[in-house]
Amino acid sequence: MMVQLVMAMGGWIRVPLVLSSLSTSLALWLMMRALIRDLRGVVSPGVDLLAGVGAFLVPMTLIGIEPNMGGDTIMFIAANIGYMWGLALGIVSILLLWSQRGPNVDHGWVLWVAVALSYVASIHHELNAPGIVGAIVAMALITPAGKWTTRWAVALVMVAAGNTARMGMPGLWARSRRLGGPYPYPKITGEIPKRVSFVVHSVSHSLTNYPVVFFAIMLSVIVMCLVVMKRGFHRRAIGILLALFCVASVGLAATSLRVVTVLARRKLVGDIRLYLSATGLLVGVCFSVVMVILVVLTVMVARIPGCCMVGVSTGAAFGYYALPMIQGSPGGRTSFLSLVVFTMSALVWTWAAVGLAQRGTNQVDGGASSMESGGRLAAATPGSQLAMVLVTIATAACLGTGLQGAWGMLQGATINGSVWRQVNAQVDLARRGERDTVVVPKALPAPDWLPDYAGQRGSVVDGLHQYYDLPKNVTVVRR
Repeated sequence: MMVQLVMAMGGWIRVPLVLSSLSTSLALWLMMRALIRDLRGVVSPGVDLLAGVGAFLVPMTLIGIEPNMGGDTIMFIAANIGYMWGLALGIVSILLLWSQRGPNVDHGWVLWVAVALSYVASIHHELNAPGIVGAIVAMALITPAGKWTTRWAVALVMVAAGNTARMGMPGLWARSRRLGGPYPYPKITGEIPKRVSFVVHSVSHSLTNYPVVFFAIMLSVIVMCLVVMKRGFHRRAIGILLALFCVASVGLAATSLRVVTVLARRKLVGDIRLYLSATGLLVGVCFSVVMVILVVLTVMVARIPGCCMVGVSTGAAFGYYALPMIQGSPGGRTSFLSLVVFTMSALVWTWAAVGLAQRGTNQVDGGASSMESGGRLAAATPGSQLAMVLVTIATAACLGTGLQGAWGMLQGATINGSVWRQVNAQVDLARRGERDTVVVPKALPAPDWLPDYAGQRGSVVDGLHQYYDLPKNVTVVRR
């Protein structure tokens, strides 16, 4: 319905599309501001500007890595409204829920607005449902007892139950069964082996298709752990977990690369026998170890005062990745939201690490850090200097391709638009009865910035005839 409404706007369609494209960045900016406010108490104009630039470039980063994702997500109107607005609604509902924790909340009605908005978000797009549930699970794990209230607990249960029910809607899975799996496999395959192979397929391809994102996640976790260990917070436990995390991450990268290399050599999209072999199962084991350790580290770090948004963003990222993973999505439009939130989570980890590195280093209780008391800016130490270097690298990894993606989108849309203006001119003549044929190019100069439905299928001709409401005697041809 919303797509039909927008499509009926004619030339004014640019307004909702621009707002839709920017809505995700605005929501991510609010998430960054929430982290900064927790860490520093106030948000200075300079830091606010940096947060805004970072939030804008996060979606562009994915498009810089895979330009075709820009065509399938931003330039495809239905996906633009569904994914971009959908993620914005999901993030805002999560932030509103989080803002209402604690006994001293000024505007209690905001909590119920957040509950309603979470339902709207999950109805708007199904990927929001597990993302919101993931954030709620994180909230429950990191919120201390003194912050819990009955009304907040009831609201979380309502949101979790409603969004879980959304994931169980029969139509969602019926469509999935109709579309089939991501690669051919024997129909007699059991559900568990099939899902395991889907997870291995999704993880191995996602890691090799988007190494910058996963490198940024790994590096941001290392940065935070180094800073936290330097402050004496669970130094031994975090050190052991960090070592295991690094080993498992390297193992995951190596086994994933092996799987993708074998598939490329065999010229296969996917192979269930490979995924259920020792190499494929090792991918699953390494991935499981990485995820479990990341959950434990997230909970430990998020309980440090000022770092709660680390837990909320990471929980949301886990949730947004859940459905594409069990469906075997190797990337593309279906993984766009999860990759955006994971990239944002990596930035949250790095910015939180910077905030902690600037706090005091007074020690209490025989080595426990006094972070809880919120110290002043500390003198630079080798550990904090190393953390800052790694933060810079992680931020560059997250956002370095963002400028490339933004510039590529601007160029691609401009070039394609200049070619399509000739089609629009023919349409105007045909409507006035001065032309009986409209010639549509089979390909445009920047094909990456086209949705997968545009120009590549024969049905496009019939669709354009109806879309432009051309007279019946006018013929649309592709050349």
